[in-house]
Amino acid sequence: MLRISHVYGDHNTFAVRKMIQHTSTEEERTTAIPSTLLRIFASDGPLAKALPGYAPRQQQLEMAVAVWRALDVQQPLIVEAGTGIGKSLAYLIPSALWASQYRKKVIVATYTRTLQEQLIAKDLPIVSDVLRRLGLTIQYALLMGAENYLCVQRLTHCVNQGKALFDTDGEEQILGKLHAWTRTAMTGLRSRIPLRVPESVWGRVCRDADLCLGRRGPAWQTCLYRKDITHARQANLVVVNQHLLFAGLSLPGVDALIIDEAHNLEGVAAQFLGFSLTDRSVRRLLDDTLSPQTGRGLAVRLAQQPERWRKDVGVAVQKADAAAKDLFEQIRPLLDGEPERTAGVSTILPRSEQADATGDTVRRRIQQPHLLRDLLSESLGRLAELLEEALARSETAEQEAEIRAHVARHAQAARQLKEFLACGRPDYAYWIEQGPASRGSLLSLHMAPLEISEPVTEVLQNGLTRVYDSRRPG
Repeated sequence: MLRISHVYGDHNTFAVRKMIQHTSTEEERTTAIPSTLLRIFASDGPLAKALPGYAPRQQQLEMAVAVWRALDVQQPLIVEAGTGIGKSLAYLIPSALWASQYRKKVIVATYTRTLQEQLIAKDLPIVSDVLRRLGLTIQYALLMGAENYLCVQRLTHCVNQGKALFDTDGEEQILGKLHAWTRTAMTGLRSRIPLRVPESVWGRVCRDADLCLGRRGPAWQTCLYRKDITHARQANLVVVNQHLLFAGLSLPGVDALIIDEAHNLEGVAAQFLGFSLTDRSVRRLLDDTLSPQTGRGLAVRLAQQPERWRKDVGVAVQKADAAAKDLFEQIRPLLDGEPERTAGVSTILPRSEQADATGDTVRRRIQQPHLLRDLLSESLGRLAELLEEALARSETAEQEAEIRAHVARHAQAARQLKEFLACGRPDYAYWIEQGPASRGSLLSLHMAPLEISEPVTEVLQNGLTRVYDSRRPG
């Protein structure tokens, strides 16, 4: 089944204008379809030569034609198609042809990194080969979230710090190999690094916008992320993830937006506009400040700070750690549904008797303010104050940026926790969650807006031609 909808709307609504199923209306037939596009999908056309085993599919051609029409007349389009139609090529080929012929720029946004990689590694090389056979070229690029890129500035800092940050010689050896690789690397994307980087290392060398010094930084000239951004700005077609649509894309001159896996866009928007706080993220935040187990952390690396200050930080971390354990332990009985603790809580996803064995995620909606005892937000606020005191003695711009990032993260966590516990916004949902045992039974607090039409509309109605592809299962 192939369903194609052309839509129009103002800045608040979308409405179906016309829908076709394997047919075309008179109005659609008035839009000229280039013979080149039809020739590409012919049984003996460029696609057949570029893709061994290719066989023409009518629905694939119909989708490609619909995408071309939408681009040509600057009209939004929704496509819903089943498995086996060849959806990726059905939108990539007409959009690449359009971009190449008219010097346009197209953004393709996917939900998963897996699909991003598939488009770049498998589908777009085929599209490029097809266009090459027609005497055309297409330059394409991949952009992911900041955490997927190596930061040369942070890497250099880690190499200089060495044993102050890592437990094993193996981790230090990886740093050395990474540092050597950056001398000739053309991208900072993690998936392109020719060695396995464990999370314990990657978390300290990946790009962090809060720590980036930009032109003031010592690694500005060698920044690999800048190379990736420059490549994306020069490309005709850029593959991104949907999260970046809300986080902001620094890509000027975009003419068309294609959203693949578009049925996930609502969830992405809610996740971006809300927040989550997990027991593990709080633990990492405190360990990054001062870890009692390893004796490492920012407080230790700030050697110029007085001993009294370090002791105060140590006490504050201990209090925050105890408060975090107390907070998240209060969640467990609410998730287990003990009768005396379920007032103000409702079920979102029922817990089966074998939840842990089957890998179920357990959720309970919180409907009563201040249901949990909170000692943590005050402790996090105290840590933010102590870290802010350290700014006066920071020795370098890098150190100042690191301190400010820690201050902001402690303050943000405290603010989010207070907001969650207050349940003060009727237009938001509040819930607690326990992940599957296979992932460590992660405990978490969540808050998300109930209505996301305005921010989603802002993304979709920003003057671009939109093509939305919702992939049907099965």
